Amino acid sequence: MKTFICDNCGYTCEVDTNYGFVCPNCGKKEEEYKKSDNEIDAIIDSVLEDVFQGVNSKIININERQKSIVISENNEIIDKINDKCINCGQCKKTCEMIANLEYDLNKCKKPICTSCGACVLNCPTNALIFKQSYKEVKRIINLNEKIVVAIVDPSIYEYLFDFIKDKDAEEVFVGALKQVGFDYVFNGAFSKDLCILEEVTEFAERLKNKQLLPMITSSCPSWVDYVQIYHPELLKNVSNCKTPVQMHSALTKTYYANEKGFDSSKIVTVSIGNCTSVKKVNDDALNINYNITLNELMSLFREEEINFENVNKKDYDELLSESCGSGYLSCLSGGESESFARTFYRIMKKAKLRSDELDFITLRKIDGIRSANIQIGEYKLRMAVVEGLDNLEKLISSGKLSHYHYIEVMNCKNGCISGSGRLISNIDEIDPDFIYSKDLKMSKRCSHDNKEIKNVYTKFLGRPLSEKCLEILHCGYKDNSKYLKDK
Repeated sequence: MKTFICDNCGYTCEVDTNYGFVCPNCGKKEEEYKKSDNEIDAIIDSVLEDVFQGVNSKIININERQKSIVISENNEIIDKINDKCINCGQCKKTCEMIANLEYDLNKCKKPICTSCGACVLNCPTNALIFKQSYKEVKRIINLNEKIVVAIVDPSIYEYLFDFIKDKDAEEVFVGALKQVGFDYVFNGAFSKDLCILEEVTEFAERLKNKQLLPMITSSCPSWVDYVQIYHPELLKNVSNCKTPVQMHSALTKTYYANEKGFDSSKIVTVSIGNCTSVKKVNDDALNINYNITLNELMSLFREEEINFENVNKKDYDELLSESCGSGYLSCLSGGESESFARTFYRIMKKAKLRSDELDFITLRKIDGIRSANIQIGEYKLRMAVVEGLDNLEKLISSGKLSHYHYIEVMNCKNGCISGSGRLISNIDEIDPDFIYSKDLKMSKRCSHDNKEIKNVYTKFLGRPLSEKCLEILHCGYKDNSKYLKDK
């Protein structure tokens, strides 16, 4: 243990780390401690020790002297400070074993990156950093020419109580965003509920028309990037639902704009959450414009001198914010599957599960690959949950992929709550039970009970999987395997 004294606010605590440290009191990032070569080697050997057991090394860069990964100058998410890089190889090992990327720079036009951000979190010298979006968002807010809308992902819910010491932390958080200058703030759990309804309907259509199964989820942007490059043969299995935040942005620029009488071209949507891969630029004008991670947002709060004790509490804005327990649950690995099962049961049986039947404990195990058979009348729904693309490869190579009807894939362990944009000061303190308890306490726990979503269908979308839904809430995919050999 080392004694840490913040040179900005004087906060003192004991830390067990050789890395740079973010002060939990004021948020200032301190420079890393001076480390000897032996200490660095020890860090590298220990961090991924479990990952490397029994795993063969993959080749990312055939130049053995270059142990670090190459960051493309066009990378939209990650930047590299070359003067800080000590060529330790930690980032390369992370990319190979956690992100599961394999490629040869002699054959690729540019390095492959799915923007998961794991390499940044595991860099011992802070040579790899995330590119910042908040300054541009702040500039747009200050110009006062646009309608700036924040969409808050429920994956950050657990962390709010770490820096907002109030039982109504969500309301304080919304108030802080309004004080910074956001015109409207929506709860992203709404679009996770919406995604479940579209997903269940798509699955039912596949069953009805005897189309390809298993259906694989599309909510994780890193996974969607990965499958387009490494497994284009599975693209027909992947749900064509956009990610929830993309759906939310699309409705904000169409339905919400119509309801409010806004010029949709003046709406700028900003995602706030833990996911770094959401930052990728998308040509679809309806999709999200900017993404600010929770860790990045803290910088904006500090610059604006936000004092959470003096913030006026605000509720999320109406029309696109109502949420059910499933909306929060879907940010956990296995949570999307549970939410899916709740609503699929409702569609198949024309009845609701009892409150004591809503929890599917078998989908909450800590295994990287877990499965459950959900009995729905005479039907048996075979579901699998996969966290980590290395585990996905194990499932594919096992030949058991076709055994399942529905497969949920998330890149990050534990799901979106473990995204690389979460608070650095709480990097190892992740408690899925926090979200499970949130779901348990909510009066409405199933996505199909969301009244605001019912209104959107009634007034604008028509029905799940309608032509309007297919136009703005769904997407297609590309075979990008050429990226591995396009030099």
